[in-house]
Amino acid sequence: MPQSPCNGREESRKLLVKRLKLGDFEHEQLEFSERRPNAVGLDYLSRFVVTLDFQKNVIYLERGERFGESQRTHKAGLRLARVAVETRIEEVFAGGPAKAAGLQAGDRIVQIGNRSADEFSLLELYRLFEEEDRHVPLVVERRGRRHELKLVLPEQREAKLEGSTTRK
Repeated sequence: MPQSPCNGREESRKLLVKRLKLGDFEHEQLEFSERRPNAVGLDYLSRFVVTLDFQKNVIYLERGERFGESQRTHKAGLRLARVAVETRIEEVFAGGPAKAAGLQAGDRIVQIGNRSADEFSLLELYRLFEEEDRHVPLVVERRGRRHELKLVLPEQREAKLEGSTTRK
C-alpha cells in the first residue's frame, strides 16, 4: 500500500506492453511504470535519432543503430538522476542489489571503479548496471561523509524487486 511521500516510501505497479506501434515504428516487450519518470524513456528513445521541434511541439523519430534491439533492464535495483553535474541515487528498490550494498536514496555517487561518476552519461551508467555477475566498486557521499561500497550485480536475467524507497 502506498504511503505518503513525506515518509520517503513509494510503491508502484509495472506494465509490460507486448507490442507498441508509433506510426511506422513497432516494438515488443516494453516495460512501463507508474513512477515518475517513466521507465521506458531513455532506453526506448536511444533506439532512434530524435529531433525536437519546440516551435511546433513535435518530436521526429528516425531509426537509429539500436532500433531492432529489445528493451534492456539494469540489474542494480536503483534509479539515478543527474542533479546539476552530480550523479545521485533517486530511488533504491527493496530486495535489490543496491539495497543489499547499503546504497540509499539521496546518495551522491562520486566514483565508479577508478573513474568519476560524473564522467559517465546516465545511459552509460545504466548500461554498466546491465552486466550480469559483476562487482562494481563505488564511492558514495552521504551527509558529507564518503563511503566505499561494492554493488554486486546478479547472474539471473530477472531480478525480483518488491516495492521501492524514494527520497522526495
